[in-house]
Amino acid sequence: LTEDVLIEKEPRRYKARDGLELEGFLSLPKTFANKPTATIILPHGGPMCEDGKDFDMFSTFMANRGYVVFQPNFRGSSGYGHNFMMQAVGGLGMEMQDDLEDAVKYLVDEKIADPKKVCIVGASYGGYAALMGATKTPDLFQCAISFAGMSDLVKMSNNFRYFTNKNTARKQFGEDKNQLKQTSPVNMVERVKIPILLIHGVDDTSVPVEQSRVMARALKKHGKPHEYIELEEGTHYLDYLPHRQQTFEAMEKFLQNHLKI
Repeated sequence: LTEDVLIEKEPRRYKARDGLELEGFLSLPKTFANKPTATIILPHGGPMCEDGKDFDMFSTFMANRGYVVFQPNFRGSSGYGHNFMMQAVGGLGMEMQDDLEDAVKYLVDEKIADPKKVCIVGASYGGYAALMGATKTPDLFQCAISFAGMSDLVKMSNNFRYFTNKNTARKQFGEDKNQLKQTSPVNMVERVKIPILLIHGVDDTSVPVEQSRVMARALKKHGKPHEYIELEEGTHYLDYLPHRQQTFEAMEKFLQNHLKI
């Protein structure tokens, strides 16, 4: 990791469709030639977390491979005040997801992103957002990658009984089971038009591997293009070097096939 490969992220402001001002961080590859380029929308996990100018593996790797990478701090992110962050409560897949779609519009309007070459990639909550991108807005993205992402919010909320912070987790998801069903990607698989890559660690204790298994089964049942990789003894955090290598090699191959630069 030297200056030859590292890229400084640029903070960018953009407006959501309801007028809310949002911030995101832009990584332009060294090959960027001031024209619309293949772009990756990379929402963070949490969702009550935030992206900034600090180093992260995902954006650095993808920018190094020639892709524009944008990391939006959608509503519900931390770092912008209590009220902003609390919009994540009961908001999964709704305005939080709209903010990611509006990030694409911003990048296209700025002539940074090629509208025909945009992929959504994420891990944990970001993986869920990637699956929502493939199902909620099937014409916006050309591919999606979900690492350790949720696909069935009802099943996930039922699993909270095993969590030490189960009450907090349930409150964050919200009690409206119908809404959780409607914002669960596994229930919208028939809308998928793009290839999806699912990667999940078998020993993930934060988002159970079953969340990717049920999505893979549903995609297969409906004949949708997808790949599914399980990391034996893998955790939620890609903290084992061979798993990181396997994951990034799979993502690179998938992006080369479906997001031409």
